[in-house]
Amino acid sequence: MSRAEHGDGGSRLNLNLRRLMLFQAVAKHRHFGRAAQELFVSPTSLSEQIRKLEDEIGIQLFDRTPRGAQLTQEGQVLLESAGRIIKEADRFDALVGSIVRGSRDKIRLGFVPLAAGPLTAVFVRRFEDDFKQFELELISVDFSEQNSSVQSSEIDACIARGPLDLTGLRFVKLVSEPRMVMISRSNRMANASYLTIEDLQSEPRVTRTNVPNDWHNWWSLDPSPNGTSPPYGPSVLTFEEQIELAAIDRAISIVPASATFYYHRPDIAFIPIRDAPPSEVFLCARADRNHPGVDALFDVARSTYSATSEG
Repeated sequence: MSRAEHGDGGSRLNLNLRRLMLFQAVAKHRHFGRAAQELFVSPTSLSEQIRKLEDEIGIQLFDRTPRGAQLTQEGQVLLESAGRIIKEADRFDALVGSIVRGSRDKIRLGFVPLAAGPLTAVFVRRFEDDFKQFELELISVDFSEQNSSVQSSEIDACIARGPLDLTGLRFVKLVSEPRMVMISRSNRMANASYLTIEDLQSEPRVTRTNVPNDWHNWWSLDPSPNGTSPPYGPSVLTFEEQIELAAIDRAISIVPASATFYYHRPDIAFIPIRDAPPSEVFLCARADRNHPGVDALFDVARSTYSATSEG
């Protein structure tokens, strides 16, 4: 990354998108080795690239320890901005690609990671097999962007996890699944067959600062049936951070049952919460979005998931 002169004599950064992506990956895993494995590069090469990025911007992004890499305060501030830049670059790339490919109709399907579990792949395969006249573009959407991405027409439809404001949306409910607590194996309740909301009342929850309040509270079981709020622990931005806090018994997380398909660790237990209302997943689109490709998505959703309710 280097600086180029502005016309007014100032300078600006010529962003190296690849290094921003490397920065994002290390921040996600908090470990150079795990990030390198995901990126198919060597840990040494990855570390050198991050060093170059830090040298060129003049900011230390990570505190390096024998156990991994922790974001510095400055690195935490820059991470969110880096994510936005990468996302915008992906959108620009997709726009260029659509122009090059020509007039084939593209349907932009947003999805929240883990929202529909392994059924998402089945859904996509069926759509692509049955509706070859459409090109399906999959776009990862954060929980906090589910409604806004659909309402703004940034995406045509979304596989979204509740709680969700369905006002003005066309939707089908795809699946309903139990909620579970992700808890340390060292916790006194780790061997329970199931737990209740009352059992968990005194356990600190993670604090999610990048999601809507109603979503945060619902996934924290706040308030409890007796009207009280649970204590809260450290703030997190990623699910990986939630896992680590659970593992060291600093804070529990309430998660959908599908999370157990993807995360298996000997220091973490997933226990059903017997009296917590289930988590629901929807396919949704704007009610006024009339497009044959969106209609096709809903047709496939009904046959794939045996959708139980519709609006």
